[in-house]
Amino acid sequence: MFEQDKNWRGLPVHAVDEWDDWPLSLEEYEHMRLVHDMLVLQGVDMELVREMMGFADRYRAMQEAMDAAGEDI
Repeated sequence: MFEQDKNWRGLPVHAVDEWDDWPLSLEEYEHMRLVHDMLVLQGVDMELVREMMGFADRYRAMQEAMDAAGEDI
């Protein structure tokens, strides 16, 4: 019998572990895993999802910068 790698939560390593951090509740983490697995089962290219997340992160950062500069008045 082999020993399976575990993440910091003591659960089997999963692809979403790179997005997991201590403020995320176990319930939120399990939901994130479920959504990921459902996307993969439907044949979604997760690299494209990651790319889209990058666009969303950049947009959010631009919005926050504009808000901080007072340009969203």
